[in-house]
Amino acid sequence: MNLEKVDYNKAIINFEKEASKRTSFSYDPASNKVYDVRKIEELKELYDAYGNGKDPLYIISTTNNTAGEFNNYTKKAYLDLQNNEKTPFLGQWTSPVSSKRFKDVSYPDGNIDENEAIRLKTLFNQESVLRVYSNGEWELI
Repeated sequence: MNLEKVDYNKAIINFEKEASKRTSFSYDPASNKVYDVRKIEELKELYDAYGNGKDPLYIISTTNNTAGEFNNYTKKAYLDLQNNEKTPFLGQWTSPVSSKRFKDVSYPDGNIDENEAIRLKTLFNQESVLRVYSNGEWELI
């Protein structure tokens, strides 16, 4: 895992540059990379960066931010992840379940199983968790 700590405000500036070009994506401030679930090569890169080589990688959102912009709530979530040795991502996407638009903070975890991913989904009050496989395929659980 890339544990370089990137300032929240700098991360937001870099995220917004990508948001002007994309609609649904996750941004990794530590590597300055962007991942789009509709692009299999980008998901393979994501898995290679954060997966463990054999098990699925889970992207766990810690916010349910439908405010349309990042705010103090997302800043706290971002900093909490950094303080807990996690690599925070910033993302925007539209839920295929509810059609809500989100600007969320999440993190990758390749060292948990499906049961833990579901527990975290419940803990953080999420509709779903993104599961990414080494071949670039994905699903929401």
